Amino acid sequence: MKGLHTATRCSGFVQICCLRGAPARAFSTSPRVQGNGIPKFPPTSSSELDEILSQIRTRVLLPAHLSKSQQRLIFSPKNTARLQSEPAYITISGEQFRLEPLDRTKDLPKSLGSLNRAIDLMSDRKDWENFPLLVRGYVDTKHEIKPGMAARWITQARKAGCMDIIFECVRRGTVYNLRTLSQGRAVVSGLQTQAFESGWAEATTKKSLSWAEQLLEMVEEEKHRPSSMEEDIRKDPIVIGTILELAAIRASTHLNGADAGGKVALYARKLLKILGPKTIARADNEKSEQFLKRTVPVVHGIQVAQTVLGPDSTITTQLKAAANDLDNVVHTEAKRAQEDLRKEKRNPGRVYGIRFYNELGFAETTSSQVNV
Repeated sequence: MKGLHTATRCSGFVQICCLRGAPARAFSTSPRVQGNGIPKFPPTSSSELDEILSQIRTRVLLPAHLSKSQQRLIFSPKNTARLQSEPAYITISGEQFRLEPLDRTKDLPKSLGSLNRAIDLMSDRKDWENFPLLVRGYVDTKHEIKPGMAARWITQARKAGCMDIIFECVRRGTVYNLRTLSQGRAVVSGLQTQAFESGWAEATTKKSLSWAEQLLEMVEEEKHRPSSMEEDIRKDPIVIGTILELAAIRASTHLNGADAGGKVALYARKLLKILGPKTIARADNEKSEQFLKRTVPVVHGIQVAQTVLGPDSTITTQLKAAANDLDNVVHTEAKRAQEDLRKEKRNPGRVYGIRFYNELGFAETTSSQVNV
């Protein structure tokens, strides 16, 4: 009886041989996945998370690394008894794995469901240090990461105090890159919310501003180069306006109101260049609360920048006109969001668009603080 003991990947084929001296068996194949191999996850704070990460390695990522012939070997019922009695192994990037028989209908977890469950279980920095390894494994094996999922992970990482881990993922261009405007906006929004939640603490605001500015520089790199002019975060009033807010808060709160380094003037000019009539408008499928979340920081940045630059600045005059136009839009959408929340019986304190509107002074200007 032929034995199957070791499968070794080398130079485009997999060799399977037997410790009992049986003749070697070879599959002519090419590696399906180029790159980093299957990530190894260090222990986490949770046995449940450890178990899910282990399952992802062996039942999601490993099968995706196998060639079609190797997949037939583990998924075909006729090979089950043979694999159990004569263990076969494969070496991927120097690590050996046993090829176990698997039933597609029973043994394979939903790949993206397992991914989201693992991330949901990450509660501290030790857990989140597995995040770059985990998402890299999924990206390497061509799993599709939807924009909404990636944006939600930013929120989860920020709440765990791990935005630096997200920023590192952006820098490497793994699950996050700046080729699309939606991802760039999501990362900048996470940085702004991080500073807002800190009460605009000096260290956090300074760090958020620095990282946001670095994002603008990263766009020059090939892996972050926008797919079109419309996807370029450097030309997006939401991104530039949010960075202006961080720069203006930094100047007004931590630098005695001085525009040290000229960053407030710099980003104000950049914003005025790209801010035209109806440049910022609610999309047809966008909720008012979502519109407020991305727009209020821009208007807030414009307002704070005026106090930093002073009434005699020509930039202030231009900013004032822009703020007046956007103010009306923001207040209109706030009323609409208020009505939506009442109908849905939702707590406005858990909705960032409403929190920004209420806590950054907009509700005071109209005496219409949004509440339920």
